[in-house]
Amino acid sequence: MHLRVGILVSTILIAGAVFAQLNLVNASSSQITNAAPEAVLNAAKAIAVNNSDGHPSLAQYVLTARQAAVTASDGGVVDSNGSVYYIVMRGHFVDHHGRTAAGAADPAGNQLEVTVDAQTGDVLDMAILHRPTPPSLDKFGLVHDITQDVQQP
Repeated sequence: MHLRVGILVSTILIAGAVFAQLNLVNASSSQITNAAPEAVLNAAKAIAVNNSDGHPSLAQYVLTARQAAVTASDGGVVDSNGSVYYIVMRGHFVDHHGRTAAGAADPAGNQLEVTVDAQTGDVLDMAILHRPTPPSLDKFGLVHDITQDVQQP
């Protein structure tokens, strides 16, 4: 009887250790695959390149409501308030493709801010600004740094 109980306890301990190991493997796998959404990376890379700086010194994003992001960006008012990825990049940006008045300089600044619709992946808003420091994104939620991903070709 004691032998059976000992074997049963040993089997339970081994099964528990195997289960714990599987959970660790699954946890680390999910952390590895928990990359930025493709729409965020695609938008950040393309918009940075199209605005003259394909290697920004900082690129971060956070999931938030559209109005909160636009208010933090340029204080504007938007027509919808769904979930967006609010992307902030630091660098030397110039919008050579935008519409400007005849003879006016192209919009330029050290910060590029973009909102991407979390459902569709569409770019909704973009602003090039001059700011001494980037906005504090942690007030919106978990901040994700994608600087290295955006800097890659």
